[in-house]
Amino acid sequence: MCKQVQKEKNGRKNGSKKMKLVEEEGKPSKELPVETLNIVKRKRKSSNVQNAESRTASELHGVVWPTHIMERPDSEFKEKLMRLLRKPFSQGECDTLLDKATTRPPATMKRQTRGGVKYYNSEHERQPSYFDGHPDLAKQVRVESASKPNQLALLRGFFFWMENIAHHDQFRPWRDDFKQYKVTMVEIE
Repeated sequence: MCKQVQKEKNGRKNGSKKMKLVEEEGKPSKELPVETLNIVKRKRKSSNVQNAESRTASELHGVVWPTHIMERPDSEFKEKLMRLLRKPFSQGECDTLLDKATTRPPATMKRQTRGGVKYYNSEHERQPSYFDGHPDLAKQVRVESASKPNQLALLRGFFFWMENIAHHDQFRPWRDDFKQYKVTMVEIE
């Protein structure tokens, strides 16, 4: 028994067609049965899935980037930064930090009145974003935009530097300018 579909026009709007199933006996079908045309989903062995997941997790976990940080002299700042950069990749954190770095908040204006000073947010002026103040970082983040883990590492390093800028051994994690300068001790007679 073979089922065949016939199309009928019964005065429907826009040329729509009514589908009707007609059974015909004795005619061999040249089409494959519908069941074999469906996509076959295969079950994966749980060990293979775990290996695949751990492989991708290990690729993103423990990556310290930019690599020039490893060449810097040891310090407490570097040690804390390394711990932060070794955290696994998180898309939510990446989006949050990128939004925080690109946001231009309203400028706070000051107006002197007889009763004192009044502060208010301007409707027309904006404060510069972090990227406006650090164009070299913004350029690197844009260049690394294809690699989300590297982009997140730059942003984590920047905000860590902003929070710990008062440390005497701090450095800008996105720059490798320490290689340009060599400190030498000079004795004065």
